[in-house]
Amino acid sequence: MSELVHLFQPGRIGSLEVKNRLVMTPMVTRSSPNDRPDERHEAFYRQRAEGGVGMIVVQATCVLPEGHPKGWYGIWDDSFLLALSKVAQAIKSGGARAAIQLHHGGHASPQAVGPSATARARAGRAPRELSREEIALTIEGFIRAAERAQQAGFDAIELHGAGAYLINNFFSPLANQRRDEYGGSIENRARFAMDILSGMRVRLGPGYPLGIRMGPSDFLPDGSSPEEVLLRAPLMVKAGADFLDITPSGHGSLNLSYLHQQGTITPLAAAIRKAVSVPIFVAGKISDPAFADQVIARGQTDFVALGRPLLADPQWPNKAREGRVQDIRRCIYCTLCSGGGGGQTPFPFASCSVNPSLAATWRGEDYGRLEPAAKSRRVLVAGGGLAGMHAATVLARRGHRVSLYEAGGELGGQWRVAYHQDYKKDSNFPQLLELTVRELKGSGAEVRLNTPLTAEVVARDRPDAVVVATGASPVTPDIPGVGSRADPEVVQANDILMGEKEVIGERAIVIGAGYVGMETALHLAERGKRVYLLTRSKVGRRVGLAIRRTLVDRLIEAGVYLFPDSPVVEVVPGGVKYVSDGEYRYLKADAVVLAVGVTPQAGLAKALAETGVEMHTIGDVVEPRDAFSALHEAAALARKL
Repeated sequence: MSELVHLFQPGRIGSLEVKNRLVMTPMVTRSSPNDRPDERHEAFYRQRAEGGVGMIVVQATCVLPEGHPKGWYGIWDDSFLLALSKVAQAIKSGGARAAIQLHHGGHASPQAVGPSATARARAGRAPRELSREEIALTIEGFIRAAERAQQAGFDAIELHGAGAYLINNFFSPLANQRRDEYGGSIENRARFAMDILSGMRVRLGPGYPLGIRMGPSDFLPDGSSPEEVLLRAPLMVKAGADFLDITPSGHGSLNLSYLHQQGTITPLAAAIRKAVSVPIFVAGKISDPAFADQVIARGQTDFVALGRPLLADPQWPNKAREGRVQDIRRCIYCTLCSGGGGGQTPFPFASCSVNPSLAATWRGEDYGRLEPAAKSRRVLVAGGGLAGMHAATVLARRGHRVSLYEAGGELGGQWRVAYHQDYKKDSNFPQLLELTVRELKGSGAEVRLNTPLTAEVVARDRPDAVVVATGASPVTPDIPGVGSRADPEVVQANDILMGEKEVIGERAIVIGAGYVGMETALHLAERGKRVYLLTRSKVGRRVGLAIRRTLVDRLIEAGVYLFPDSPVVEVVPGGVKYVSDGEYRYLKADAVVLAVGVTPQAGLAKALAETGVEMHTIGDVVEPRDAFSALHEAAALARKL
């Protein structure tokens, strides 16, 4: 019997009863080249409805073509009705209520428009200011879109009033400099949204549930403050809103990642809840069922909105309700589902590092159905990191006879290094390893620790196939003085993060400013060291934008000295010699920490390549990357063999 007594109580939104307090947030999948959903989207939403969530808010759907970002849904004429009605039906057939979010891109539209021609809330060119006539036409566009959504069978409608989009452009004093009835005071800047809500209420009737998504702040100086949002929220209710969906997204969105704590904005949502009489949803890094239950129990929210956790595991609600919390495949908040804020994902559509099934959905494949192997084969897997373990698990479940060889005494590979920081432990990094190990042990695959797979073993056992997932090891750069001096001491960043070595002395130089270098520099600074971070290019050049912003801010706050475009050319007595602006310079240090990347451990793969055995390589041994690549390559290969 589940102890989550609040999370699975029925709830009510206006006249609509919802079976529990879990709502799926409207996450844009960027997977609709024809501006409308297809069978893949129906499957995507049906899977999450069947997973046990109470209500699903379908992704932002554009009310006018001029406010439509590429790849998003549209609803500006009746031609969209059939496709959208199929999505609504798919959700309801899965047991959830179906809502839809209506949207206009505003500043983010292909031809940027806004309440004012100001660039204060938008980098680059200023948007074109909407005339009063255009405002009236846009309001009517929202209302007509709402009528279509109701006709398509959706149970509720949510307005997108967050992010750097049109409704929030009107809310925000950063973007709205108008001097007419749509600008100036808090109420005037809220008037655009109020006119949309009140118009919808008239057209759709008194009992149809309406709501709006809002940020609790713009998170920028001179933007909408939490105090202003507390005054704005009752205006939305007065205009006809039956619920308020509170999200971290404002003009200066928080871009929550593994660097933030759970429930970052729940205190702000709780304050809004006290200011209104309608139900509140709260989103923003809530991934633990017990925590989700607590925020409802404490009166901070009425409903918990799950976004990325339902990308990672559509069955999150069912597993929580059934007491199988340990089986939830949890989001690690790496931000790669949204391109890392910088377009890093290998797929053009929303995908998930820990759930390869999501990418398969957009390819029209169903990873939920594991097809038995046509013929059971003897397969040896080399390497017990994420890639090797997941490949071995899926291969064994399909009926192959699998043995996994791990040279060390523990499973996990580089992931054991990745999760050692405390903030990653709050972001489910250890849980990913625990789940992967548990699935491996339950698959029937044989696991051999402290036993490296060698070419001799392969020749002796004569398997049908070998999967090489031997991973990568830290690079020792070819810099004069590295490895030949004790002053300063030269150590690998991995050894620092794992607690296997400590920096002796006050001053530490970290060479390399990728994920590992930036995190190691922060780790040392938080322990009282004076840290200098040197890199030959930009700080965080290959780090996802959302994470890079947060890490750079924290490095600066911790007092780390940043040296971009400053390659180290030699480790010399008492410090390093580096180049900046074409000149050699010297920097003192008690220790030098190497974080310049990893190199594939490809010895076995090279040895087997000459034997003629069927061999497949996956993960970092192919090219050092991340959990996304490791698990996706493992999943694809294991379903093919």
